[in-house]
Order: sequence, then structure tokens, then C-alpha cells
Amino acid sequence: MFGGERPGYVDTRYGNPTVAALEGTLATLEGGETAGAYASGIAAIPATLPVLTLVAGDTVVVAQDVYKATSIVLMTVFACLGMNVRLVDMTDPDQVERTMRESHPKVVMAGVSSNMALPCRSLGRCGMQWRRIGFYS
Repeated sequence: MFGGERPGYVDTRYGNPTVAALEGTLATLEGGETAGAYASGIAAIPATLPVLTLVAGDTVVVAQDVYKATSIVLMTVFACLGMNVRLVDMTDPDQVERTMRESHPKVVMAGVSSNMALPCRSLGRCGMQWRRIGFYS
């Protein structure tokens, strides 16, 4: 397995069957070829946003209640690179739609719940709304 001569899992840092099943299910649900799962949102940011070819002037719309470290990274590092970061209340569909229509974001970041004390949002419902206004998840 280490040499790649046969498939399998050697170490969870390289993958494991539970994460592979989650990624496969997410890809199927979203109609994508693949999906990636990370241990935390803050781990996913540097792994995913650069491959989306974000450049100065691009807009990233982010749920205002994201994990504090996430908003700090976005508001400092990405803003310093010239990207526009817009925080939005993802529980307010009108505000989300207005922000997305005004800013034409390249990326929208939201989670089911960033804080267990906050209400959960339906990512399926968000996805349907985003597709309706022309943003594809």
C-alpha cells in the first residue's frame, strides 16, 4: 500500500474509508466529479481557495457567523491580496440574494452551523437559492 502497488488505507492522514465515503456522497449529492472533506473549515480554506484561482478584485461572500479564525484569515490575508470579502447573514435569504446579485462572488462560504448556539441552515435550500440566481455550488 505504501508503494502504491495495491489500493488501501495506510494512515488516516492520507485518507480513510469513512472520509472517502463522505466525499463520494457529497460529490453525488452536488452532481460533481469529486469532493473534498477536511478536519476543519480553517484547514479547508488554504487547501481550496487558491485552486479556485482567486485574484485581486474577486469577491468572496462569507456567512457572518463563521468561525472567528476563518473570518480573521479572510478579512486580513485575503483582503490584503486585494479580494473583497463580504460577510452576510446566511439566515436571511433576501440579504444573501441581494449581496450575491450586487457582488457577483466567485466563492460563497457557508456551513450548516458555525456555532451550536446558532440556528442551523439548510445547505440544500441555500444551494437551490444560489442556483436560482445563477450561482452554481
